[in-house]
Amino acid sequence: MSKDKKYLLNRIWTAAILVAVTFLLIYTPAEAAEIVDVSPVHCRHGLHQPDGGKFAVFVFCDDALGTQLGIIYTQPGVGPVEPSSEWSNGNRFWQEGEWVYDAINLLWSPSGDYLYVTTEGVYGFNGFYELDLRKRAATKLLSGSDGGDLRIEAVENGFVEVNGRRFRMKD
Repeated sequence: MSKDKKYLLNRIWTAAILVAVTFLLIYTPAEAAEIVDVSPVHCRHGLHQPDGGKFAVFVFCDDALGTQLGIIYTQPGVGPVEPSSEWSNGNRFWQEGEWVYDAINLLWSPSGDYLYVTTEGVYGFNGFYELDLRKRAATKLLSGSDGGDLRIEAVENGFVEVNGRRFRMKD
């Protein structure tokens, strides 16, 4: 075999391996979602962001006053810049509503565009919330009065289990 043919075959094999690795990286199923415990005992103060996510949550560990949350849009060049938009260059932080106070658990959706939060009733509103981060919209999916203190117990096959009740996760 000539030197040119060996070189060409080597280049083809290298390209084939790169294509195979790229395919595996793109089409490998996402890891199981991680339930993050932010209760005062386990709270880790600071920024929490899923890999490659556009949004992050800042966790404020306020000890005896519970754990408070704030959402940050972390992408550069947010646009549009109109003040009435959900997110803009001068409006990248969201901290309003019942879900902010006395947080216990966090769970990111696979896309990172939704955040699921449970809160207690001491300083908060004892609920299970689904946050649509792109729209800055919070929906209370379950009230603590419906099932006592709420905890995210498991995540499986696109469902979140809270106090024995299952909810379908978005993306």
